[in-house]
Amino acid sequence: MIGDLLSGSAVPAFKLLASLGKRTLEQIRNSKEKVETYESLMKYPDEYRKKYSQISSLYTLRKESIELEHIYTEVKLLNYSGQTFIGYEYITNELEYDIYGRPTVSQLNLKNADEIDRLSLLDEDTNIAILGSVGSGKSTFLKKVGLDELKRNNQAERLIPIFIELKDFGREENHINLKNYLVKTLTDFGVLHSNELVQDALRSGSFLILLDGLDEVPRVNRNSVSKHIKKFSNKYSKNRFILSCRTAVFNTPFPNFKRVVIADFDGDKVNGFIENWFRDKRHDASELIRKLGTPQNAALKELSHNPLLLTFICLVYEKRSLIPPNRSSLYGKALDIILDEWAAENEQEKSYCLENLKIHRERLMLAKIAYNEFKNGKLIFSKQVILNQIDSFLSSNSNIPKNIDPSDVLDEIVKQQGILLSPSINYYAFSHLTFQEYLAARHICNKSSEVSDCLRENFHIKRWREFFILISGLLDESDDFLQQLEEYTRTASKSPLVFNLLTQSNNLAKSCNSSQYSDFHKRLIAFIIVGSLAIVRSHVIVIAKDIEQVLEENIYHEKSSEILVTLTMLSDFFRDKMDFIIDDHQRIENLKRLTSKVMSVAWNLSGPFSFRNDISSSYQLAKELKNINFLNREVYQRIKIQLKQAELKIGSNSLNTTDSKQTFVRNVQEIWFRNLEIQTIQINDDYRYIDDLCKYLNVVLLLFECKSASNSVSTITWKTIKSKLFLVDSDSV
Repeated sequence: MIGDLLSGSAVPAFKLLASLGKRTLEQIRNSKEKVETYESLMKYPDEYRKKYSQISSLYTLRKESIELEHIYTEVKLLNYSGQTFIGYEYITNELEYDIYGRPTVSQLNLKNADEIDRLSLLDEDTNIAILGSVGSGKSTFLKKVGLDELKRNNQAERLIPIFIELKDFGREENHINLKNYLVKTLTDFGVLHSNELVQDALRSGSFLILLDGLDEVPRVNRNSVSKHIKKFSNKYSKNRFILSCRTAVFNTPFPNFKRVVIADFDGDKVNGFIENWFRDKRHDASELIRKLGTPQNAALKELSHNPLLLTFICLVYEKRSLIPPNRSSLYGKALDIILDEWAAENEQEKSYCLENLKIHRERLMLAKIAYNEFKNGKLIFSKQVILNQIDSFLSSNSNIPKNIDPSDVLDEIVKQQGILLSPSINYYAFSHLTFQEYLAARHICNKSSEVSDCLRENFHIKRWREFFILISGLLDESDDFLQQLEEYTRTASKSPLVFNLLTQSNNLAKSCNSSQYSDFHKRLIAFIIVGSLAIVRSHVIVIAKDIEQVLEENIYHEKSSEILVTLTMLSDFFRDKMDFIIDDHQRIENLKRLTSKVMSVAWNLSGPFSFRNDISSSYQLAKELKNINFLNREVYQRIKIQLKQAELKIGSNSLNTTDSKQTFVRNVQEIWFRNLEIQTIQINDDYRYIDDLCKYLNVVLLLFECKSASNSVSTITWKTIKSKLFLVDSDSV
């Protein structure tokens, strides 16, 4: 039996047995207790795997547990020196922005930290403190380290992993004894005579002791537990110790521990986690990745950088196969996880101040702070500003005890929940802009006059966009809110350029006899056509006026570049947002196909590139418009003939000069303008109005997104709103 043990079949026991060389083999053979100990220890790896190889489902969204090895995504580890920035100006200048222009402050003080390879780190002969924010994956990382230790190739170096949840270990101050807890842990796993085993293993350095959640130790005992761990790890220094703790709580020096922080997931790791989660459902993985990559889900993508919240997002998507259009409820649930359910799941002790403040009042307080700072354009605010607001909230509520210190409240919110963080000394921010937007919207959503004021002053400002979508999702009924927003689409339509385009597209829509499209759909199609062709016409005119600046075919005047940016925006608007604008799936696909053809013509006519493509794309568009009865047969035939004539000219002329190519492109444009009876619109005459076109399209899109996010809007109200969209306002000038 002992021969079998020494052969390596009892993997974790191998190093331990080898280390007991001071005792003769005969002594071990004659010791019944030793044989029983090592026989029971042989079963330990399987028992360890059973307990720690699965992650329990979160918040009743999934009944079965999840295999850790299936979803584990390698984390990014950063060297942590504990440094913080000290200047507000430095912080604001160093704010990072994601691809959609959403600023991020999470782990700003680690921006220049060195990355550490996990395997190299674990091979070092050092103890490690793994730090991170709420839900960053600290516990999962420790479990992964323990499971990997059981698979270490070099059996002679393999240690016995012991996973200890410190919240249980440190319950009673008089019973803080890590050796006794190791004995209890092994006994619970069925290891016999574990008292003697622990004593021998500690002396020989056979343990990998994983200490999870120092931050979850009751406050009153945390200092004592920290001192005990430091003393214990020094006494038994041959063993390896890995400790995890929230960064905000880790303020006790551990001189013999190397400090490492788990970084937020970047885009590749988010995608990798999703692919692991849906490993048997590849389509779901690719669809969720695609949807998180769209501009309308930019705020949700921001939350996905936190592994805990990404798990929640995957659970929701797995259950429904979609991202709920009402993002307010989704963000509210995510906030609950951070503020309430995560603490409850971990049985975290609530402080006196938070216990008396109560969770619903805390939300009200945070919502007020979020709104005040969001309204002032503040993502980072001073400690004194936030303390003043906490004090004001506490003193104005008669149901809150008067002996609660605002500083204690702020400290506990930062340390326990992580909804607020401190990127620099005496400065604070919400951990995610998404949470600040959600809480701000929650604060104001039932105050109709303030909502109206916000809408009037900020409907066209980009940073308020998500705020208004959340407002619509928080209201029980959104009729009044959407009607107000529709009024501002008409305000935006009064720009000379937008008014001109609407006038032309309305005239074109009236000439359409198609019965398969409503008046709204006809105006929409006409606006796509008129807007696109007018923009590219302006582009070519700009080139012609500044011909001496055209050194190569793809180098244009600054005005021309701005016009092309607008065409890109128009193309993206109608291609990517059609799901919001149209509520009929088949019609969505038809209009996407039509829009694609319109944009193909527009891009081919945007400059002297491939003139044969100009003809081909125009043929295809004319045919598509005829098929949907947007062009009658006579007009369609006339366009075909004129395009054929233009095509013949290509054969008889080399079109080898920039002038000749520009002339050709303008002639093809004229074919469209003449036959659709569109008056020449020269945007370049006052190209600063290009921005007004962008504002108009953005507020129209905001209206549709708010409608999509709303809980309820009456059919009559929405029908009335749609009847006014893309319609020229007779009061415009």
